[in-house]
Amino acid sequence: MSWHRRRRDEITIATWNLKQAVAPKQKPAVLWEWMERELQPHVVVLTEAKLPADGVPDGWTAMYREGGSGPRRRWGTVLAARNVDIIPVTDFATPTGLRDTDELWPGTVQVADIGWNGSYWATTSASTHRSTTSRAER
Repeated sequence: MSWHRRRRDEITIATWNLKQAVAPKQKPAVLWEWMERELQPHVVVLTEAKLPADGVPDGWTAMYREGGSGPRRRWGTVLAARNVDIIPVTDFATPTGLRDTDELWPGTVQVADIGWNGSYWATTSASTHRSTTSRAER
């Protein structure tokens, strides 16, 4: 049972950094199952994450970009949705012009528009940053 009662007209977004010291040391599939069962989100924004070995669970559409934390830490960012539309955003306006979201800054960036009931609802993003200083340089 969900920890709260959800109205039919609301969207739930869950964000989670899976590599923080507080995250349970479990395989991605176990963490994903817990998130689905306990949080029941429509949209998930996961940083320092990996997809389950079997891929995205049934009913989910996901965008995944690996490589945000250097060569030894190949996790990345995940934007995923179920029961709502997730539309990749490939560029965005800045004061100096359009920027491509496929750039590494350094790290990985995912940006998506969320559609619900045939209309635009929100834009969400996730990023995992790569350290630019090696341990030997510290």
